[in-house]
Amino acid sequence: MKQAEPLERYVSGLLIATGVLYTVAAVNTSVVFVREGYDYQALSGPLLLLGLLASFLALLGIYSKARDREPTLVKATGAVASLAVVAVTVLLAWGIASRVSTVSDPPAPLAIASLALFITGFALAGATVLRSSVYPRPVGYLLLGEAVALVAVIVGPLVVFEGAAPDEYTVGIELTQAVLLLLAGWLTRGDVEPRTQQATTGAKEA
Repeated sequence: MKQAEPLERYVSGLLIATGVLYTVAAVNTSVVFVREGYDYQALSGPLLLLGLLASFLALLGIYSKARDREPTLVKATGAVASLAVVAVTVLLAWGIASRVSTVSDPPAPLAIASLALFITGFALAGATVLRSSVYPRPVGYLLLGEAVALVAVIVGPLVVFEGAAPDEYTVGIELTQAVLLLLAGWLTRGDVEPRTQQATTGAKEA
């Protein structure tokens, strides 16, 4: 897991990149309001998955930065984030293959299990930030907010709408996620020095 250490300096950029990708996905989804029958999933799906990949690489950076504090919680965060990177990579590759060949779409159980993994990853990362104080506390709350937004991705269609969610709901969720992660990236933008370099600098000053 020491391979995650270089990601520490890119946490802010990766979170902001996720927010930008989610914003583009929301704009693309909104096209359906002016162009009936538009298949927004062809573009929004990969954009959202790329955003998830970027965000979980950021969570691995958070794990690396906090791994000397709250060891049990941090290890859980790192393990789940690593699995999430694998899951989103598989979903992205599978989705692309289904678009360019006769491969079927990813099975629903895989998608739901992956989404549950993503929710857990953001929840653990938020708790890690709150407990370890490696970033300002609002970052932790924003990551927890992203976990709640991902829960809404499931609860909305299955419980609230008892089927397919309306496009307005989809756009709203995508924009909410974009705002949460853009804010998280903005709040972490001033802290780009790797943990080990900070420790070395502190030791020299001592």
